[in-house]
Amino acid sequence: MANIDIYDEDGNCLGTADRDEAHRKGYLHRNSYVIPCNDRGEVLLGLRKGKAAYSGMWAPPAEHPGPGETSLEAAVRALKEEFSIEASPSDLIKLIELRVKLIDTIDFKDNEKQTYFGYRWNGNPEELKLRENKEARLWPAYQVGSPPLVVPVSNENLRIILRELKKNNLLKRRHLKSGKSGGFFGIYFSLF
Repeated sequence: MANIDIYDEDGNCLGTADRDEAHRKGYLHRNSYVIPCNDRGEVLLGLRKGKAAYSGMWAPPAEHPGPGETSLEAAVRALKEEFSIEASPSDLIKLIELRVKLIDTIDFKDNEKQTYFGYRWNGNPEELKLRENKEARLWPAYQVGSPPLVVPVSNENLRIILRELKKNNLLKRRHLKSGKSGGFFGIYFSLF
């Protein structure tokens, strides 16, 4: 199993724990997400398979940083491990850091400091070599956040992420007009 750094509420590293143990016990840890966007206003998402959280849902690539690994390094690794996309750290744009507590069940407590990165990607999803997803697909940005397209944040935070993508020229205003992003908060809980 993979070890990850765990933190106190002030952001001080307390040491490492097994990733599954961190989720079982609700230890605060980090996670890095990448939102790949193309010039047409679409977002690349993967259909998750065999994961403890969000299995069977479409989500952006994400990885927990390993011990001593930066959020940026984990984001670059997420693109490679989930979609076989080779990206340089300078290709990613840091969008926002969020403190998120979404899932709290007996077996799984998602207690994370999430860092979101944007990435310009104009490739063909059919050419990707998938490792951790059943399928990869481009979706219109305005649909992200509506089931089953998830970004594990509240509606308010999803709007902030989309605004940051726009501010960094990864999405245009017209890409967000055709619909209303629903956000993730509450969607996952409605499935239980």
